[in-house]
Amino acid sequence: MLVKTDISIMSSFSDIGKKQKDLFEKNYAGKIFREIKLVSKASNGLSIEANNYNPDATATLSSSGKIKKKADWGEMEAEIHTIAKPSASKGSVTFNSLLPGTKLKLSTSAAVDLGIEASYAASPFDIKLNMKSDGNKNTASLESAFRYGDFLLGNQLDLDASSGISLTDYNFGLQYNHCKDLIIAAKTAKGRNNVNLSAWYKYSCCTQLGLAASTDIAGGSAVLNVGFDHSFNDKTNIKSKIDSNMNIHNAVEYRGNGFKINMSAQLNPSASKKTLGYGFTFGDY
Repeated sequence: MLVKTDISIMSSFSDIGKKQKDLFEKNYAGKIFREIKLVSKASNGLSIEANNYNPDATATLSSSGKIKKKADWGEMEAEIHTIAKPSASKGSVTFNSLLPGTKLKLSTSAAVDLGIEASYAASPFDIKLNMKSDGNKNTASLESAFRYGDFLLGNQLDLDASSGISLTDYNFGLQYNHCKDLIIAAKTAKGRNNVNLSAWYKYSCCTQLGLAASTDIAGGSAVLNVGFDHSFNDKTNIKSKIDSNMNIHNAVEYRGNGFKINMSAQLNPSASKKTLGYGFTFGDY
């Protein structure tokens, strides 16, 4: 007997392990986590962003502007990058209500890449098709997810449609929601050679804990990650994680009236290597 699920809370294959992934990746120092951003949002669904950032590990700065408009039918978005990374410019239009349970997104980029993403949700299934074309190569990925009670099962097929249709990769995922505060997930990647087992636990109203073990079967390596996220109050949040290779990551976020500050650091004591990151956001963050 299938368990009925409200379409509004349907989950896709990409949602498997998302809680754990966000805990271990968001707001930490990275190649582009050096930015100063100005954000303005209007009550009619219009938002505008201006950003100055490092697109890579070098000191070269780039600027970008983004405008987004949300409406009952969906949303439009345009993003323009200058100086160091103009190729990152892109635009998209998303339709949310063409047919019940459907979503259609049309996108393009500065390199004239074209993309079509179509999804359909009908309890307890969710299907998503993502097609891309850059003029030389046509690719597609087909995601499907099935929810049964507290379990979410999914798979993803990657296809090359440049000359006929050939299967290039396929992967699987399984998630178990023991309760709203405890989620366990398993997911494969890169031809099932990468296997990720993870758990996310909301210890209290203000503290999240995470554990993840990633194995590269082809390379014969494995990494264990342990992390936590804690909010001291409505304004201050701290995150920290450490892996079995002794990479240590820390991030602090402070939210004030009309501004937000993110500071992060990555340190590998054995290699004396460190990466520092910052983000300043002003306006309607």
